[in-house]
Amino acid sequence: MRKRIGFRLWRFVHWFAYLAWPLGLLHGLGTGSDARMAWFLWAQAACVLAAWLALVFWRLSFGWPVHRWPRLAASVVCSLAVVGLAVWMLNGPLAPGWARLAGTPISLPQAAHPAPSSSP
Repeated sequence: MRKRIGFRLWRFVHWFAYLAWPLGLLHGLGTGSDARMAWFLWAQAACVLAAWLALVFWRLSFGWPVHRWPRLAASVVCSLAVVGLAVWMLNGPLAPGWARLAGTPISLPQAAHPAPSSSP
């Protein structure tokens, strides 16, 4: 495909993908109506863990010990980002009142997760 679209466009698409995935993850966790659903949290955790493992362990294994310090720095930054994401989730989207603070119209969470009716 790189030969068909050219190296510059191919490279742009790859660098944009590195940026787009974390932004999509933050958007889904921060504004999604499913952000408190267990299945959604497990799916997101599996994706983050897979990406973290791929980035840290797989990328560290190639070219070692060449560029050792940049690779170690990148793995530390990636690990801190995962911890930061967990802290943000606990204090943000999983905290009570997050939808209101995020500016989500009250009708959206109610429509996505209606309260159970009390009628028999």
